[in-house]
Amino acid sequence: MSLVNNTMLLVTTAIEQTWGHNQDILFLGEWCKLYNRKEIWSKRNFNVLPYHWNDRNKLKKDFYYLQNLNKLIITELTFELNELHGVNYSERYWNILLGFWLNLFTAVVFDRWSMIKSAVDSGKVEKSFELDIPSDYEVANDATQFNNLIIDDLWNHSICTKLIKRWTEIPLEIVIHSSSFDFSNKFEISKTQEKTFYKRFLRIISDKVFSAFTSGDDVLMIGTYLPLFTEIELQIRLGQIPIKRLALSVPRVKFNSDFRQWKLITNRQNDLIGNIIRSLIPEQLPKVYLEGYNELNKMCEKLNWPSNPKFIFTSVSHFSDVGFQTWAAKKIEDGSKLITADHGGFGSNAFNASINYQLSISDASLSWGWDDTKYPNVKPIGILKTFGKKQLCERNGFGLMVQVAMPRYSFDLRAMPIGEQMLQYYNDQFLFFDCLPQKIQKKMLIRLYLSDYGWNQKKRWKDRFPIVQLDEGKLPITKLIEKSRIVISTYNATTHIESLSLNLPSLIFWNPNFWELHSRAIPYYKRLKEVGIFHETPESAALKLNEIWDDVFGWWNQKEIQGAKNDFCFFLAKEVKNPITVLKKVLTVAKK
Repeated sequence: MSLVNNTMLLVTTAIEQTWGHNQDILFLGEWCKLYNRKEIWSKRNFNVLPYHWNDRNKLKKDFYYLQNLNKLIITELTFELNELHGVNYSERYWNILLGFWLNLFTAVVFDRWSMIKSAVDSGKVEKSFELDIPSDYEVANDATQFNNLIIDDLWNHSICTKLIKRWTEIPLEIVIHSSSFDFSNKFEISKTQEKTFYKRFLRIISDKVFSAFTSGDDVLMIGTYLPLFTEIELQIRLGQIPIKRLALSVPRVKFNSDFRQWKLITNRQNDLIGNIIRSLIPEQLPKVYLEGYNELNKMCEKLNWPSNPKFIFTSVSHFSDVGFQTWAAKKIEDGSKLITADHGGFGSNAFNASINYQLSISDASLSWGWDDTKYPNVKPIGILKTFGKKQLCERNGFGLMVQVAMPRYSFDLRAMPIGEQMLQYYNDQFLFFDCLPQKIQKKMLIRLYLSDYGWNQKKRWKDRFPIVQLDEGKLPITKLIEKSRIVISTYNATTHIESLSLNLPSLIFWNPNFWELHSRAIPYYKRLKEVGIFHETPESAALKLNEIWDDVFGWWNQKEIQGAKNDFCFFLAKEVKNPITVLKKVLTVAKK
């Protein structure tokens, strides 16, 4: 919307209390404009700042800058936290414990500051409004809570306010929050809850009963992504009583400023953002790493887990399960090996901070088929999630279109749509559906992503296509596939890799400008594109679906289609004969 005046109110989030009344608005990003509040913001006079990471070359450049910055900061934190806690642990220990949190924090602050700097550089900002948020409420208790806070409007308002106040000259006016804001609920310290009787019972059995019969050097497996009976058989084949481990509850910790009086050096020339990030870390580091560090370690010492495991095996717990990270970091410091495994489409992302983090801490990282000469610790084994699984589909069933949603605020750097780029993703989905003839539209089922993140997926679809059939992501996808003739994957992650590995009729489409492929994967996607499985535009994918709709199975079983699918799976979703034997061998070798 065009503006009459050159001076505007800077609005950083979707919190309407900070929008003023009659002022012209400069929105920091599209994340400020909730779809279900269109009747409010559409009546205001506003501009939206261009998103800095719409320049994907800049995104990749910034990605590598942040990867190098994280390494430097881990070194600095190792010194500071060893001294603060009176310990003497290695950089690897601290990287395992809090490196993934750091990975997210640096990316988030970099992004928010880049947009605030763009606002300053525009020369149009007159002022911004600040909510009176108690300073200690914005500090996460643990990494899991931090993951939730960084995509929350209130936390983002708080961090943007800090950046504006300390590193710009934009005037801030305090807005007294209304009773509708309960900050204690928003920033309440978290505790992982075991919500079902089954989980509570399983913890008692595994940690109190079965653990009494385990050996101190047993393998610890948690969050492996293996099918349950595969994991049980693997543990038996390794000569131990099978135990299903659960994520740990972490201590609830109170904020104490005495633990936050240390500083990281911030006098580096020509690196303003690096200095900003370093200055914020002591006050933003989750409480369990500072105030709750001793309590967290005492909790881990009381666990009935192996005292000296030969190796520790997980696919997901190393990311944000703080209890596991604390326990594992100490065991690895004492000589245990850490074995991690893929849990998604790791092999095809051009860049992915989570993958880089996993590879940096692992003695061995088990891939679904891909390898990388740059990382000798990558061990190709095969796709863990579909070991021993079979999946049927229905010859005359639905077309199952699987959706994804990413948070409105950037949270991690990967080859995917970042922040407001999800709007283009949704436009592509609607264009695909719109290109289908009505007879196919009536037989399509759109599986929405379970987490909405404020995008209002359901309303967007229903406003555009009132007849569309939607699944809200709560039913097991296997039940939906049983009633479907084809799986349509719209993003580069796990869905299409699993469907191809199960030999399910599949179509794939996405915008290659937002889902950049790793060079090692390009030849395999090129082959899928040549035979009509993979498409780079929604129009092309819709045309193919219309062509094959009446005989999907006949198309899928053609020799050239199966050949391209098999070549793809061999590299990115490898099927393994005798998977337990192979996995046991790989794990046994990896632990030496």
